[in-house]
Amino acid sequence: SEHKYEVVLENHGDIDCEYSLAPNPSLFASRFSFAPNAGHLRSRQQQVVEVRLCSDLLGELNETFVWRLHGQPDPLPLQIKGRVVGPTFNFDLPDGVHYGHVSLGFLYTRTLNLSNTSEIPMRFRLRVPNEVGEPHDEFEVLPSQGILLPHGSVQVKLSFISTKVAKYNLSMLVDVEAVGDSLLTLPITAECIVPAIEASADALEYNDTFIGYTYEQSVTIINPSHLPAKYEMIDESPMLKAIGEYELVPPRGQIEAKSSIECQVKFTAGRLGPMILPLYVRIVGLEEASFCIELNAKGIGPYVNLSQPRVDWGKSQVLTDIVRPLTLTNDSLVPAVCKAFLR
Repeated sequence: SEHKYEVVLENHGDIDCEYSLAPNPSLFASRFSFAPNAGHLRSRQQQVVEVRLCSDLLGELNETFVWRLHGQPDPLPLQIKGRVVGPTFNFDLPDGVHYGHVSLGFLYTRTLNLSNTSEIPMRFRLRVPNEVGEPHDEFEVLPSQGILLPHGSVQVKLSFISTKVAKYNLSMLVDVEAVGDSLLTLPITAECIVPAIEASADALEYNDTFIGYTYEQSVTIINPSHLPAKYEMIDESPMLKAIGEYELVPPRGQIEAKSSIECQVKFTAGRLGPMILPLYVRIVGLEEASFCIELNAKGIGPYVNLSQPRVDWGKSQVLTDIVRPLTLTNDSLVPAVCKAFLR
């Protein structure tokens, strides 16, 4: 920020005087400006000089500026002392943001306030770096930057979605433009755990199933933990699909803490004979399965019945077509392909 001061040059002599400001090469001196920095003073005249300080440096300053008076061998010194300080600010959660136990893949948001307790505005930037100093992809800060007016505050939302099972011990850093980086550190802690989900049955019995026909049975997925869970069915192996195909409906979903969800397991046999197929369900984001349900079935073909077991023509006249009716009935749930032949 810029600060303004005024000093007065006064000519106590009986003759006019030319004055000018001598260069000062020091680091802090370059942050000062004087207006005017040269001029003419008549006898007994005063000149108000405006002194401006706009510093991007912090710390103590003790600068002496020299005014040259033409015709006067002794220069006129001006000593300026002071201390340049940056803005002061804080969060309303000084101990940090502690999420506690969180569930894998779920959004958690904490709200806090950043306050500027100083008399100067500040341009801030908020960031959560990872182990190598890059932005952490599991955290989002809104707003991540802005301007805080003197004694102003802004509400900050820190959102977190864990993508791995781990303990988190990180920090949110505050950078202030033209002042410095990491001027304030806010601790962030969390522990991501995986809820243990289970099925209401270890196996489903489909018994005799017509090949190509889809059967359904209900199963309940239970979440007994204190955290919500997201589940998904692991895709069936292509090699097993030749034996039979299954589908969990819905194939993925969310189960609240201490709750359950009812699903349908659709099964279609692909060949004759007994079969056992494993249906795996896991927590979203993990590779290993949380549980397995065995699907037991016996694939069968269609049932076709004849209206009579025997066709009898009795005594028939030769070289004459005689028709006897024979009805085939498909009593199954799938189409039957029939072929008649004599042997």
